[in-house]
Amino acid sequence: MRVVVQRVARASVSVGGQEVSRIGRGILCLAGLCREDNEADLAWMTAKLLGLRLWADEAGTPWKRGLAGGSDDDGEKLEVLLVSQFTLYGQVGKGSKPDLHRAMPPNEARDVYARFVEMVAEAHGAEHVKNGEFGAMMEVELVNDGPVTFTLESPSKPTPAAAPKVAPLQPPQPQPRKEGADPAVLLKRAEKKLAKVEALRQKVDKGELAVPNPEQLAKLSSEEALRAEVEQLRIEVQDQAGAKC
Repeated sequence: MRVVVQRVARASVSVGGQEVSRIGRGILCLAGLCREDNEADLAWMTAKLLGLRLWADEAGTPWKRGLAGGSDDDGEKLEVLLVSQFTLYGQVGKGSKPDLHRAMPPNEARDVYARFVEMVAEAHGAEHVKNGEFGAMMEVELVNDGPVTFTLESPSKPTPAAAPKVAPLQPPQPQPRKEGADPAVLLKRAEKKLAKVEALRQKVDKGELAVPNPEQLAKLSSEEALRAEVEQLRIEVQDQAGAKC
């Protein structure tokens, strides 16, 4: 997810000559979604926007206050104006026609963007968060305060064109069992390894780990083998307990 953040004295959005949204002092955010974005990207960007310190404190020290701790000249809470802009993922390589293939298709992006607006509103207060009109031809007017402009991007993900070529990963091979090793001890070790791999898998599934490194990928590929090892050791431990009885 990519967002261009501008600190503004005021900003507004009009559609068809009619004003649909307006804010006073705060930030204008042009938000673009790429094909790989998910809930984790939205959460990351929401937290980053609310924590971004773009204003000075009462002593005049710059970069000390964010949205939550700032206010306009009348003491009102700072506002946010969100505007969808899929062209943020446009690329111009050969030729001059923008390539927009990385942008999330509009039929998918509509609901994802709506969820982003909802998350920002929940975090900052719905009355202080305004929105443009998704998919419409909009006229955006602003008075940039500074000017101050930043570009934010959620943790990167590999794309088919940019994915590095790497040698096939080999999952860690099981170590030969020492003669006389206690199956119960081996089971505890195997369960700990499996728990770590499962935790890693959950991070990837939730989008918390955007690009696993080669070592992490190798661990993920060993998950099934570890499950089989744990099951086998559990059987051996049960058999051992039965033999003692």
